Amino acid sequence: MQQHGKTSISSYSSYIKFLGKNGNSLKALEIYNSITDESDKVNVFICNLILSCLVRNGKFESSLKLFDKMKQSGLTPDAVTYNTLLTGCIKDKNGYSKALELVQELKYNGAQMDGVMYGILLAICASNNLCAEAQSYFNQMKVKGHPPNVYHYSSLLNAYSSGGDYTKADELIQDMKSSGLVPNKVILTTLLKVYVRGGLFEKSRELLAELDTLGYAENEVH
Repeated sequence: MQQHGKTSISSYSSYIKFLGKNGNSLKALEIYNSITDESDKVNVFICNLILSCLVRNGKFESSLKLFDKMKQSGLTPDAVTYNTLLTGCIKDKNGYSKALELVQELKYNGAQMDGVMYGILLAICASNNLCAEAQSYFNQMKVKGHPPNVYHYSSLLNAYSSGGDYTKADELIQDMKSSGLVPNKVILTTLLKVYVRGGLFEKSRELLAELDTLGYAENEVH
């Protein structure tokens, strides 16, 4: 296609997306680097796809380096760009500090934090055992007018589970129920971990019985 000059943003994006889903990030990067039209190369949709491909395939450091090059070449990142890179911070050992840099940058560029961003930040805090920070983002999100969904509650509960903070976990479940959300399997099994780590064995047994009634307990008893 390139030889016959029949490439387009659509063809590049389709191919990069296909390679990303199949775990071939090196080939996807090769395709991206072969783009000769500079305006196509900094097209935000194509940039987001290649960054997502790298993040999804465990090449987070490479995605950050490429992101810097893209900005130098004229890319104007959007919310999807930042959400993609923030997702990469979840499993990175220095993910929280990198996430703070990205958040600072997006705010400097005039971008607004949305519910998706807050959800990713909560997950980053949970993976780094940062309970206070997670609680702060959760509260901030509510103040900014983004109602938390099950994913947000699950991530904050996950942050509490590392320290077995059952008091805050119970309060969170009540807050969730009062907002009209029903705890799902992920929420209840995470709550079970909180009770076990907090040494609340009676509560653990009661919750395990509830999970069993709901048909969720098969994997939790091992």
